[in-house]
Amino acid sequence: YTLFEVFGGKLEKEAVAKDCVCDIIFKWEKFAESSKSNEMLHLTFKRGPLLAELSRPKTNVEFYLALHQAMFDVMNGMFPITYKEAVYLAALRAQHDMGPFSRLQLGQGKYKWIVDNFVPESLHDDPEIADDIAEQHERLKGMNEYDCDKTYLDVVLSWPCYGSMLFEVEQSYTSSVAKNLWLAVNVDGVSLIARGEKEPLFQYTYEDIMSFNPSLRCLMIVVKSLTQGVKYVLQTSQAAQIAELMTRFCEIAQASGTAKKLPLNVGGSSQQEAMVVSETARDNAVWRKQSSRFRSARFTSSRFAERNETAAEQEKDLEKKLEAAKDRRKKKNLMFQNLVAEADLDDQENTKAHNVPPSDRKSSFAEPSVVESSMIPPTSGMSFLEVSERSVSASPPKM
Repeated sequence: YTLFEVFGGKLEKEAVAKDCVCDIIFKWEKFAESSKSNEMLHLTFKRGPLLAELSRPKTNVEFYLALHQAMFDVMNGMFPITYKEAVYLAALRAQHDMGPFSRLQLGQGKYKWIVDNFVPESLHDDPEIADDIAEQHERLKGMNEYDCDKTYLDVVLSWPCYGSMLFEVEQSYTSSVAKNLWLAVNVDGVSLIARGEKEPLFQYTYEDIMSFNPSLRCLMIVVKSLTQGVKYVLQTSQAAQIAELMTRFCEIAQASGTAKKLPLNVGGSSQQEAMVVSETARDNAVWRKQSSRFRSARFTSSRFAERNETAAEQEKDLEKKLEAAKDRRKKKNLMFQNLVAEADLDDQENTKAHNVPPSDRKSSFAEPSVVESSMIPPTSGMSFLEVSERSVSASPPKM
């Protein structure tokens, strides 16, 4: 079991172990945007390709995982089923979910619910299927829940091709083969099956396959011989995924020794220069590159944001320093004004002590020198710098 990327129920891809979930989501968001699609991405945990022959489940966890996978395959048309088999499997689920058959259940619409949830959609329109399920349900009297589950799984596992990865393909290369096919890929080889049928039309091991080459919408498989062999041209949107899966199985077959000769585009021969390059892998590389650029842009923008924050902090520090300088300047002006006021009081006291009238005060003293002019009191509102300029510009004393 592995994680699958399912987009809109039609496009499906096995998630690669090295991919990040955020990169996967980003890739499909860009795809939806470019294709103008309203579909959503679903990350689904389900059965992946089987790397060994399918065996019976040995633990309860394996058993119930296999059971629910089998029910999913039956409901979604990935298991070829006849009308009789569909009725029998639905009756097993009725016995499991509803218990023993009762006539009271017929008029309660419960078998309609069984049809909707356990019968393939292609058979829903049959007007007699609900009555046939009820009739088969009555014959299952005495079966417990585990017996119902085990019997259901046994029926599905009885198909030899069950466990293969099934791909819906179309072919128009030859009229001798049906147009709508299933391509079943497993560890032993590939099979071409008419859709809805159980018996394969053709089966080939990986030794029989000479070459397989995918394109964007097509997969070409050449078997038996490159010159006189059979060529199948299969139309599918999953060509890259099929080729990647076949490559994995070929490598397993080579490592286990079950295949002595492998297709030309698998392995280590000199002709491997034409080896299949998965379209999906290239897409992943492109999306990872774009995602890396996106993360780099986010990192750059975060660095600019950090620089802006640093500049804002520096600007705040500068404003604080300017405010502190203004406060110091105010304090110095206040101190100077206090000193001038004290000097003025001392001058008045000296004048009174010498009994000099205020009117004769100017004539009694020489004109102040440059040094003494610093004692001239400033006018109201005069700053420290203005007082200093006044002191420097005072006239020199007369000789």
